[in-house]
Amino acid sequence: FGSMSARVNNGVFSVARMCMLATLLAAGMAAVAQQGLFEATVPVVSQEPEQRASALRTALGEVLVRLTGDQSILADPGVQSILKSPGDFVEQYRYFAAPGDEAQETLQLRVGFNADALQQALRQQGVGYWGNERPVTLAWVAVDDNGERYLLSAESGKEVQDIMSAAAARRGLPILFPLMDLEDQSRLQFTDVWGEFLAKIEDASSRYQPQAILVGRLQRERSGGWSARWTMQVAGDDRSWSDSSAVLDELLAENVDTATDMLASRFAVRETGGLMGEMPLSVQDIRSFDDYARLSSYLGSLTPVKSLQVTRVLGDRMDYELEISGSVRNLEQLFAIGRILEPVPGGGPEQYRLRP
Repeated sequence: FGSMSARVNNGVFSVARMCMLATLLAAGMAAVAQQGLFEATVPVVSQEPEQRASALRTALGEVLVRLTGDQSILADPGVQSILKSPGDFVEQYRYFAAPGDEAQETLQLRVGFNADALQQALRQQGVGYWGNERPVTLAWVAVDDNGERYLLSAESGKEVQDIMSAAAARRGLPILFPLMDLEDQSRLQFTDVWGEFLAKIEDASSRYQPQAILVGRLQRERSGGWSARWTMQVAGDDRSWSDSSAVLDELLAENVDTATDMLASRFAVRETGGLMGEMPLSVQDIRSFDDYARLSSYLGSLTPVKSLQVTRVLGDRMDYELEISGSVRNLEQLFAIGRILEPVPGGGPEQYRLRP
């Protein structure tokens, strides 16, 4: 891990605590981004080596789409070179039987890939990498199924919810649905979501503290097919689109993909040529060692942050020098969806304060 130094002006942080923090930072930088990001399950016909080789390529392709946030990435020449030797990245695999159609079991292969090796390979190929900075996305979906109208919740629309949840899991997007309990019902109605009254939706969403909000309007057509309109809201930016399909499963999966692509385009980090940049960061309201450890662990967990150095401690303010890959703007966007830092009102672009 990079070097670290600090001038302690107020005696709050002891040398022993600074050493302890260095250990915490190292652990944070080495942590796996998110459970499941580097795993995939694919069906196989048998356990023969030829079948396994093909299944490993398929599993690696699924993981690479998840890590880059780009559905078309498998056509990239650099990614194709990675796919030629999937065994180089395999950490573990196992076979198991899963329920199939007509009560028949199907053979499945579960594969876990090495996180560090894949990240390094993508960096070498200049391909964007999307780590654990994945906004928790709250989905408000209004469904009109031949006049039966409802909002998705734990109690209604299980089919739609299951399809969306499976598609989100495949792409590594953390998604949740509202409870639609008495509190939700008092704040938001079906017509509010159907009409895309975003101010009311934001207000009702506050109890869940999501980092992104997905608003959907799903309608069955007379033909039996489905049409949909969606709005994704993240970090103060709204994007809307519409789609239709004869098959509900395809419509929902494709539009969860579209939403995930939008998020990945903002938060994936592209590292080219091994070039690094520096970014100063000043954080206020650090009043205890627990605050200090929480902040430093958070910074160390961010994909663009390759090393960090404490340059000054002054009262409740701490100054850092960050070595980053990607752009400063990319890191600022990650701060915006996080729950740790917020900009200092009237301060410069590098000035933040620690959230309680």
